[in-house]
Amino acid sequence: MSHVDNARTLQQFRIIGMAEEFTRIDETVRVFGSFRMRDFSLSSFIGVKLGITNMHIVLAFIGLLGAGLFWWYRLKMLGDAASDVVDGVGRARGYFRRQKIRKQNEHSPLTAISDPVLAAATVIYAIISEDVPHSDSHVEAVRSVIADISDAAKAEEAVIYAKWATNQIGDVMIVINKTSPLLRQQLNDVEKQELVAMVGEAAAAVQISPQYGQRVRKLKQKLGLEIDRS
Repeated sequence: MSHVDNARTLQQFRIIGMAEEFTRIDETVRVFGSFRMRDFSLSSFIGVKLGITNMHIVLAFIGLLGAGLFWWYRLKMLGDAASDVVDGVGRARGYFRRQKIRKQNEHSPLTAISDPVLAAATVIYAIISEDVPHSDSHVEAVRSVIADISDAAKAEEAVIYAKWATNQIGDVMIVINKTSPLLRQQLNDVEKQELVAMVGEAAAAVQISPQYGQRVRKLKQKLGLEIDRS
């Protein structure tokens, strides 16, 4: 066979191959062209777009993942709510515990008093300084009357403690109730009357509250003295 014949044969094979390729392309176009969009389900359409054949498996996985995320969120919210409840209970317990400790300790400046001079200074200072601005005149008034029954050093110490204890308690009735048992036990009737007179002398030197008369009557009652009803 000549070179010319070989060239012609090769050319014919190429033409035949191209014809077969065009035939396959035409077949593919015709097949796809016969499909209508309504024949595609959403999963098939997405699968075709993404090149995924088992799209129903993917969608099932996504559904399970979504359900898992949903319940995880719900459980997280329940956990946060439970944590808030526990925190609230803890804070409430802490509050009541602090209140209990505070109530136990709020009278400690008074329960520590064992000296009648110190008790007298404290109750006098509490009565004359109730509901009025505390000033040096209150300190001086208490110091003056306490100095009559004690030496200067002890009187100074008693006044300093009296002012501190009164400020710590902040309630005159508590001061009277807590100091009067010791005073009633340690003082005789004359000394009790002298204590009431000391309160009046100190009060005369400073501004006093409208409750002053009631406080003095309460002190006399706690000391076991006769109360003037007028």
